[in-house]
Amino acid sequence: MDSDSEAAIHEWLISHHRTSDTPALAWEGLHGQPIPCRAERYTAKGGPDTWWPTPEPAHRINQIFLEPVLFAHAVATSRLSILNRTRVVDYVQSESGVRATAENLDNGGVSEIFATYLIGCDGAHSDVRHIVGAKFSGDAAVMQTQLTYIRTPKLLGMISRPAWLNVSLNRRCSGYLFAIDGRERWLIHNWRPPSEDLATLDRDRCIREILGVESTFEFDILGQEDWTGRRMIADRFRDRRVFLCGDAAHIWVPFAGYGMNAGIADAMNLSWKLAGVLKGWAEPGILDAYELERQPVTEQVSRYAMNISCGYHKVARSPITWRRPDQRATRHESASAGRYTKLMSARHAVAALTSVISMTPAHHCLRWRGGARIQHV
Repeated sequence: MDSDSEAAIHEWLISHHRTSDTPALAWEGLHGQPIPCRAERYTAKGGPDTWWPTPEPAHRINQIFLEPVLFAHAVATSRLSILNRTRVVDYVQSESGVRATAENLDNGGVSEIFATYLIGCDGAHSDVRHIVGAKFSGDAAVMQTQLTYIRTPKLLGMISRPAWLNVSLNRRCSGYLFAIDGRERWLIHNWRPPSEDLATLDRDRCIREILGVESTFEFDILGQEDWTGRRMIADRFRDRRVFLCGDAAHIWVPFAGYGMNAGIADAMNLSWKLAGVLKGWAEPGILDAYELERQPVTEQVSRYAMNISCGYHKVARSPITWRRPDQRATRHESASAGRYTKLMSARHAVAALTSVISMTPAHHCLRWRGGARIQHV
């Protein structure tokens, strides 16, 4: 599709509006690219998930289903002890190792654990990071999200082309809709500016506006959690024999799997270095490279993820007037829609997402559909 044709479609999308007495119409197909199903991924030749140079093709699965599989594998791993409901509250170091003090969160009992090295992979609120004395710096508030986990069996039948991810854009409320089980469970991310008070926001109204449904549409709320998107990097990733990995060392707006992949990259970078030292084929000085290598990379990736995500949300919040079919969109309105669709196309190609944009005036929104990374619930 040439640029003139694409611009014309963007203007057409913006210029159409449905009033209460106008029949619904739908337009689909721009940037459409379906993800092959499980049975076809070994033989499909074109499209996403078909180019992976691995014996096993890529699979898309939500965290609530993947995590139990990973945990079962960890439990079955020899020489690995798992202590649930336990947190490290302090540690002391010596020339030979680290002695950590652990607290049982159920009964308050205290125990000691000795190890040659300690790695804090304990998330954004990391106790290990606080003990290390590392400080977060960066952007403390990039955006806010009102997150709601719902069950509604009727929604799937209302979507003309079901997808793992829908992006709903309208001038009242915009956000993501993730399919969790492909049947009745859904996760809704309602994007809000960092200055807004989420406590005063009508959750039910926002859900309905993102879904494009009437007040009579039924759904059950299974869980809810509002959070602030930040871009923060620790000023140090190491204290002698103690290291920080993943969200304990860096956090940013969840987007396209960059945070998950950065955490995995931290662990892989550090693990082979530790293995070399422990097995004697590498000098301890090699561990100095962990922070030198990972800190600059996470700083760069954090800004990349933030800029893309904020770019989407800025365009999504741009003032767009939905017009009657016989009215033309303004240059600004057409440009706003064009910027969003082009951002989604270019950036999501990098993130290995797939997409379909559809205009459903019945729902008063521009929607993006695609497949993406493992999603947190």
